[in-house]
Amino acid sequence: IIYSKVPVLPQVFNDPIHGHMEFPPLLVKIIDTPQFQRLRNIKQLGGGYYVYPAASHNRFEHSLGVAHLAGEFVRSLKKNQPGLLITDRDILCVEIAGLCHDVGHGPFSHMFDRMFIPEARPDLKARPDLKGWEGAVPRRPKHKTTHL
Repeated sequence: IIYSKVPVLPQVFNDPIHGHMEFPPLLVKIIDTPQFQRLRNIKQLGGGYYVYPAASHNRFEHSLGVAHLAGEFVRSLKKNQPGLLITDRDILCVEIAGLCHDVGHGPFSHMFDRMFIPEARPDLKARPDLKGWEGAVPRRPKHKTTHL
């Protein structure tokens, strides 16, 4: 196998809020997956878009911004707190986490969670400390279950 010595450059995305955002090739590979691309069709504010049509941003562009800001934050920590020993790999992992944090969302955002999850998973109950279904825990059976 012959390896090229040509450096792999980051790809630049233009954003109306953050300006030019540079993402390394691994993040671009994640962005190019169908699982991530589906976020283009999920509104960040769920049903709020029907009341406020100008609130039209989606989870795709939101996730790009989160990845960008997460990377900026960790790079700032690395520069200003060298004792933390933050590596480039750590920065990449935080950027990936920011990028992927919304991948599992359903349509209409959290409104979907409150309507769909109770129907689809009646064995779960909402966590009052989270005021919703995020981090839902299994309900305890009211009767003793017997396993064969």
